[in-house]
Amino acid sequence: MFNKRTFDRYHLLFREEVIQAQVELDELTREITGRFQQNWDIEALDFGQMFNQSLESGISRRLWKGVDYYPKEAMLAFIAKDKEIVRVMFRDLFDEKRDVTGRIGRFGFHCEQLLDSHRKDLPDLLDHYHGDERMPGLYLSLRFPDLYVFPELESFRKAMMKLDARNVPAV
Repeated sequence: MFNKRTFDRYHLLFREEVIQAQVELDELTREITGRFQQNWDIEALDFGQMFNQSLESGISRRLWKGVDYYPKEAMLAFIAKDKEIVRVMFRDLFDEKRDVTGRIGRFGFHCEQLLDSHRKDLPDLLDHYHGDERMPGLYLSLRFPDLYVFPELESFRKAMMKLDARNVPAV
């Protein structure tokens, strides 16, 4: 629940901002979803190149790269070390016959295992950035855009804080 007076105060501003942000986000989501759909091939011989091309954008890389946030680079490092394991991880993540929560959890677990097993070979890789729902959710939304939406938990958290919500989810 949130504060009604605060909500009323932000209501009109929010609508204007959402319309503008939606235009920008729609362009980005169309571009990266199209690129992912065009390039993704789980059976590709050069799995690393396919993954790299699938997560590329001429508009913005903010969904997979940021300040101290490098999940794409981490996954490319894992692919270089163990591409068949990563291929199996993505097959499992994209298996719609299984529970989505379990698939996301297993994906993060396997990333942690890969990081631990290759820590000596990858000393600069301090994190795999797949331990929460953000990146697995992004992969799912790119693979199945009609079933999943882009995970924007931080935007949701900020909105809930501005609305004086009682229970704001932790990131």
